[in-house]
Amino acid sequence: SGLSTVNINFDITLNAFGAPAGDIFCVIPTEIDLFLGLDKPTIYLAEELTVNSCEYNMVLRHEQTHQQINKSTLEYYLPMFKTAALQIARSIKPVEVKNIDDIKPAISKLTAAYNQKMTPVVNFIKKEMLAEQSKLDNSQNYLYESKLCP
Repeated sequence: SGLSTVNINFDITLNAFGAPAGDIFCVIPTEIDLFLGLDKPTIYLAEELTVNSCEYNMVLRHEQTHQQINKSTLEYYLPMFKTAALQIARSIKPVEVKNIDDIKPAISKLTAAYNQKMTPVVNFIKKEMLAEQSKLDNSQNYLYESKLCP
C-alpha cells in the first residue's frame, strides 16, 4: 500500500595546484569537498487508500518511519565517514607531473583515487541503511501493523 524511496548521493570535488619542485610539479590537493546525503526522499501511497482513514495514516506513518531511518542512519555514520575521509586524505600522495599542462589530468587522477577509496565506505553506509530498513519491513511488523486498523 506504500513505498518510500530516496537516493543516496556521494560526490567528491577536489581543488589542487601544481607546486614547482625542481624540474617537476607536485600536484597537491588544496581543498577536498565530500558530499554524502539523501536526495529526493519520496513517499508513495496507493490511490485506493482513503485520506485520513486509519489504514491511510498507518501506511503513511510506516513510510515516514522509513525516511526517518534513512536520516538517522546517515547521521549516525557521518562521523565514521569523516574519519575515513581524513585517513584517506593522509594516505594519498601528491602526483608528480613534468609539464604544467599535465596538472589538470593529475587532478582527475587524484579525484579518482579519493573516489576509489571512499566508495567502499559509502557502500558500507548504504548496506547498513538497508539493514536498518529490514528491521521495519519484516513479517512480524507487518502482522502487527495489519491488526492496528479494524
